[in-house]
Order: sequence, then structure tokens, then C-alpha cells
Amino acid sequence: MNKITRFFQFIVLIPAASFIASPVFCQHSLNVKDLGAKGDGRQDDYPAIQKAVDSAIHNPGSATSVYFPIGTYRISHPILLQQVVNMNNGKYLHDDVVGGGQADFCIGVAGYPEKHFEAPNMQTDFKYLKQKVDMGADFIVTQMFFDVPKYKEFVNNCRANGINVPIIPGLKPITTSKQLVALSKIFHIDIPVELSDAILACSNEKDVKEVGIQWMIQQCKELIDFGVPVLHFYTMGNPEPTKRIAQAVF
Repeated sequence: MNKITRFFQFIVLIPAASFIASPVFCQHSLNVKDLGAKGDGRQDDYPAIQKAVDSAIHNPGSATSVYFPIGTYRISHPILLQQVVNMNNGKYLHDDVVGGGQADFCIGVAGYPEKHFEAPNMQTDFKYLKQKVDMGADFIVTQMFFDVPKYKEFVNNCRANGINVPIIPGLKPITTSKQLVALSKIFHIDIPVELSDAILACSNEKDVKEVGIQWMIQQCKELIDFGVPVLHFYTMGNPEPTKRIAQAVF
């Protein structure tokens, strides 16, 4: 059984900021969550990766997951991603490592259905995303989005560009009125008019939260009908809405 198959058979263990709703996971998961599309790597990330690999090798029955928010468009993936791939092949940074063994990480990278904000155009994003997959990425987790057709278009364009790994949708319910502006500003995403109008029509924050949860429940159902591999939730330290959504969807 290969590592990507195992990934979709167990729960993925990742930090409290995220949650993947699925009966799925690989024994060791390394989520290289680069925040950009090009980049040149960063040396100071390597000790953390090496520590994770050592843990995976010496504790083969454990589930090890490492999450690296490693920077921006200019400091993310190629060197770091290649290093993880090398460790999967038993190749380490230091020549004096003897009998280090091969790591067995599933490697996840970021994708942007609405384009990374520093990329000049979508085609450039696809170019570098394909480079990451060709280098050894096993799956893609997308930036959050609220418009299912944009995810579908992203998946179809990935396939047209030769990107054929699983593409996991990143999801976050809107739970406060402030997020209507904050999410768009921070993450450079669009909020559908129907959703923004419904939130602006609310008279209190409780109603806003309910609108956001119900929107996400419907969004999840549409994504499942489309055939997504799993649903990845950005809980942002507030798991209760995600729990309600998962209960309604599953």
C-alpha cells in the first residue's frame, strides 16, 4: 500500500488551526504548507524537518505530522520540498548520517483557486504548482474559498495542466461580521454576493454565525457531490462551528 493511499485511510493529525473531516491518514504526514508559488527555500526550516524525520524513524508506530508556515512568495518551496523528497529516498543533508533510513512522508503543498496574491496571473500559479507536484508533492490543500464553482474550475485547470494529485478543498465558515472584511483582506479571496448580503442583513452576531455555518454545510455537500477526496477545515482555534458542520454533512 503506497503512502498516498494510506493518507486517505486515517485521520490526519495537524495543529489546532486546522481539521480534516474524513476517515483518512498516512502514518507520517509532512504538510509543507508553503505560502507562495516560487521561492528559494530557507535553511532554518531544516532542523525542524530533520527532528520530525528522526521521530518518524525511531517511533514507527506513531503518527507524526509537521506543519511549516514557512514564508511568502519568495521564501517557500523548492529547496525545502526537495529536501523532504530526498529524505524519503534516504538522502540527508549531512554526509556523516549513516543508516538514517528512508522517511515515509506524504507531502502536501498549497494551491490557490483564486490565485496567490503575489502571482502575476493564474497560469504562473499553475506553472509553479505543477513544479511542486513534479518534485514529489503527493496532494494539494487549497486556500479557503466560498464559491464552489471556483474550486471546480481550479481542479479542472489543474488537470488540464497535468496536475493529477488529490486536491483537498480548504474551508472555513464565516462566524463573525468582521470576517466579511478581514478574510478578504488577509487571504485575498472573494465572498459571494449572496453570502455577503445575507451576513449584512443580520441584526446580531449569533445570526451571522448561523448564516456562515449553513452556507458552509451546503458548500460541503456540493463539494462531496463533486467528488472531493476529503474536506479540510481551517478552524482557527474555534472548532465548535466545524463540529456542527461535520455533524450535518456526515
